[in-house]
Amino acid sequence: MRPFYAASEREHLARQPGDPLALAWALRQLEPERSAQLFAALPGSLARAWEQLAQAESAACAEDFEPAQALLQAAADAFERLELPLAQAMCGWVQVQLAWARGEEGAVEALLEGLIGRFEELNASEQADLARLELAARCASRDLARCRSLFGQVRPDRSDAVAALLAMVQALMAVHSGDSLRAAQGLLHSYEAALDYGMRYRAVALCALLAHSFAALGDLGGAAEWAQRGLDLAAPGWTLRSAACRYELGAALLRQQQTDAARQVFENLIKDLQLRPLSRAMQQTRWSLGRLEAAQGRWDAARAQFEALLEGAQRARFIDTQAEALEGLSACALAAGQQQRARELLHQGLQLARAGGYGKQEQDLLLQEARIELEAGAPAAALALLEPLRARLQRIPGAEAPVELLRGLALAHEQLGQLAAALQCERQAAERERTELTSACEQRLQVLQTQQELQHTRQENEALRRMGEAAAQRAAAAEHNLHTLEQLAQIGRGLTARLQPAALFPLLERELRGLLPVNVMMLFQRRGEQLELLYGHEDGHALKLAPIPLDDPHALSARCAREDRLLCLEGEQSASRIPGVPATHSLLFAPLRWQGRVVGVLSLQAQARSAYGPPEQQLVLNLAAYLAIALENCRAYEQVSALQHELAERRRQAALGSLVAGVAHELNTPLGNCLLVLSAMQAQLKALLAQVDSLAPKRSLLQSGCADLAHGMDLVERALQRAALLVEDFKGLASQPESEPPEALDPAELCQGLLRSQQGPLKQAGLVVETRLQPAPGLLSRRHALLEVLRALLDNVLVHAAAARLEVRGTIEGGHYRIDWIDNGRGIAVEPPERVFDPFYSTRFGQGGSGLGLSVALHRARVLLGGELQVQSQPGQGCHFLLSLPLAGPDGDQLMS
Repeated sequence: MRPFYAASEREHLARQPGDPLALAWALRQLEPERSAQLFAALPGSLARAWEQLAQAESAACAEDFEPAQALLQAAADAFERLELPLAQAMCGWVQVQLAWARGEEGAVEALLEGLIGRFEELNASEQADLARLELAARCASRDLARCRSLFGQVRPDRSDAVAALLAMVQALMAVHSGDSLRAAQGLLHSYEAALDYGMRYRAVALCALLAHSFAALGDLGGAAEWAQRGLDLAAPGWTLRSAACRYELGAALLRQQQTDAARQVFENLIKDLQLRPLSRAMQQTRWSLGRLEAAQGRWDAARAQFEALLEGAQRARFIDTQAEALEGLSACALAAGQQQRARELLHQGLQLARAGGYGKQEQDLLLQEARIELEAGAPAAALALLEPLRARLQRIPGAEAPVELLRGLALAHEQLGQLAAALQCERQAAERERTELTSACEQRLQVLQTQQELQHTRQENEALRRMGEAAAQRAAAAEHNLHTLEQLAQIGRGLTARLQPAALFPLLERELRGLLPVNVMMLFQRRGEQLELLYGHEDGHALKLAPIPLDDPHALSARCAREDRLLCLEGEQSASRIPGVPATHSLLFAPLRWQGRVVGVLSLQAQARSAYGPPEQQLVLNLAAYLAIALENCRAYEQVSALQHELAERRRQAALGSLVAGVAHELNTPLGNCLLVLSAMQAQLKALLAQVDSLAPKRSLLQSGCADLAHGMDLVERALQRAALLVEDFKGLASQPESEPPEALDPAELCQGLLRSQQGPLKQAGLVVETRLQPAPGLLSRRHALLEVLRALLDNVLVHAAAARLEVRGTIEGGHYRIDWIDNGRGIAVEPPERVFDPFYSTRFGQGGSGLGLSVALHRARVLLGGELQVQSQPGQGCHFLLSLPLAGPDGDQLMS
């Protein structure tokens, strides 16, 4: 975090809020309310600490010292807990402002020196240079040599902020060296830079310096304007911050001979600054009020002001102000007839001015002493003071003797009778006065030109800023539109993916309430010549409405459907047609179009005013298009579901008929055989009984009859066993998974074992078997059920395939074990080949086949094994059965280890 951010940086932070904390800190002076809102919205102890530091700075400027110190300490403690040494050092900036506001000038310098060292320890070079320049600015008014020394230690290319503050210090040096033109030009640029960097406090101080410089250039109107600008920029409670502007306003009034108004400004300012006796503003105000009192001959009042000024300047170590106070006291002593005392005071002032390097104050003191000598009738002594001063000024490049100096020389020469020299000095004074007036005009023109250039630059920057804002707004609008389109696409996908109203309508309401203010939502579907309410909610409560005729002249939904256009109404609308619903101020009705016709109406109502502008209307129209498709999808899905249900029912009836026919066919043969044999046995039994009843039965007939009965009973037994086997196979279709618990097994070993056990039938059928089985010893499955499936597949090959080769492959794919059972036999002639899984489907009815083998195998694979059995076949190209088994077991108990 830096002390200040340029306008471009603040705009970047505002456009791309990746660091809202930095934005809140950067806006703390220029936009304190927005800054406070940003701070309040940020979570965490770090944000609270920076907020407390900003509040401490604001309280210090408002001279609310105790809260400022408490907030500053809280922020410093928080940064220490968070182990942020650079942030702790940043607290030093606010501590400097707090000490300055208290008038503790000595503490300010000590704090800044410590701050420079701390930033250097932390390798924060930019902050260290900013602290040096801040210290240099403080020294500019009382120690120009130190100011220049600090100035020379700074690298201007460190950052734009350093360069801007460097220019401010240069302007301050020009102010205190008396170069008003250079000062005004530099201060104008510095003022713009201060505003650019959000340094509101600094900008107020620069307004006061600009007012001073304009007054020195003779532009009193400009001085008053800049002073007032500073007062307007200052916030309420900034007594010390705005004091310099108030002083410059009073000084401008004084120079415009508005003495009463100036006196009132000065006296009010001194009263407000009583708690800040050592402030620069207090010193300047006392000096000006003392001069005003002296000009009006109120010497006692003037002396009181100059004495207070001297005391405060000595305590604050303001050397230039001490010299000025001594000059004022000298004038008071002279007015009281104390010439010697006046000279002593002037000599003290000269010593201070010369020691501090304040040439302007030294010059003023020498001129004052010369005036004393002239009034005392000692022109030679006056010349002894003035001639060295003129000679010294002549040695300084670009320096000129002031008019007051030349006139003093002329008066001294005149008193000495040196009229030619006096005339020459007077002519030089007149020429100098003319030159100064011309120069003042030129300087004012240059300052005005600088102002115009800055104004032009400001206007260009403002135009660029507006262009940037417009571009940013366009970019934001484009981004918002893109985001809206993405939202619409996502919502549209969600709506069109819902095929049932129970899922569609709540989703629609949730999405609408997330995008728009909605208190009432109603969805109507057109059925014939009326609109039926499919879904209606008012703030979470369901609504019920009777169907609305399309020709109803009062129903807005019917009007929307009739006119096939969007309706948007503003203002309080009657809700009498919806009992219990409060009146709304914004209504929107959008038609739902499908293939050129209106299939429904979407109605939205909000109690907020102007809730549905053009963007919202376009959004609803786009949603209405998706909603129309979704409604048609629901209707189509409903029709398809009904058709599927009807088809499934017909298939079940057909399957049941086929099943009954199969059962009847398969059971009819053995049962018919039983009946036939039993009839024959019954006839044979009657014949035997007749032989027994005869008196002489024949042994051969009895033996033959018994043999026939035994053979018949054997036929009946085999027929009944066949029927029982059919019933057992049929019962297998209803087996439940829990009939056999899963166990760890290796399907590869199971397949190999089955094939080994069937070597005889395989050899008899001339079938060559090739196996490529990947081991999977940890697979969980039901052993007997898996053997039944594999045996059914093998029986199918042996009985139906007429194949010469069988390939059995086993591989692990994903979470399944895959068994491929491939033969090169005659294939399946029926379409689709999956019909072989239908119960009682067989090509060998009457030849011993039941038609249940593969059907039972499919049932076992799905229900008992949790897998799948599929078939691929073309006539003459063999069959490919694929059995897929889950590695985790039929119940998903565990993964294979």
